[in-house]
Amino acid sequence: MGIQRPDGTKVWISAEANAIFTPGQPKPVGAVTTFLDVTARRRSDLELRKLMQAVEQSPAGCMITNERREIEYVNPCFERITGWKAEEVLGRTPRMLASGQTPADTYRDMWEALGRGERWQGELLNHRRNGETFRSRLTVFPLKDSHHRTTHYVGLFEDVTEEHRRSRELVRAREEALAAAPAKNEFLQNMSHELRTPMNGILGMAELLQQSDRRPRSARISSRCDRPPTRCSR
Repeated sequence: MGIQRPDGTKVWISAEANAIFTPGQPKPVGAVTTFLDVTARRRSDLELRKLMQAVEQSPAGCMITNERREIEYVNPCFERITGWKAEEVLGRTPRMLASGQTPADTYRDMWEALGRGERWQGELLNHRRNGETFRSRLTVFPLKDSHHRTTHYVGLFEDVTEEHRRSRELVRAREEALAAAPAKNEFLQNMSHELRTPMNGILGMAELLQQSDRRPRSARISSRCDRPPTRCSR
């Protein structure tokens, strides 16, 4: 229970009362009550509960294994991403998620880093419970005790399958745009040539008309063709 000290600070205590009996008397004649300050323990419990809530509600999948790589804990997000329930994976190893499509070098690099006590980050191709392959961006690190000995491994991961798919589509669209650029330029050049060819003929005929007799009708035609192209079509 919580009590307030004279200085205004609040502390949490646990109380235990034990009855005192005298020989031959069925009723207690008194009691001994002991009080223990559990403020620090309560504070630690609250911090631990807060951390557990953060892991439980995390948008990233979380998996904790022991030093033998046996799964001891997974959070709800792990269940949503993989399709596996906690009771189905506890005691098993993360190998159960392997799709066989991740290069062996990736796993070797990961375990070499963990063996050195370092954090490792990378991407793995895993599979869900239904057999569907997904791309996982994983961060894994060793958990050590007060003697700096590794006791557990903690893995945090997110499903980046859709992100990877969109990235590939953007790259493909860029490559298609670059490949189409030469064809577009060639088309514009051909169209320019096709438009210039008849126009050159018309302008040549107009020049001939101007150099021939300057009768009124021929003069009108040649003078109109000498105007800017935007007005020749009128």
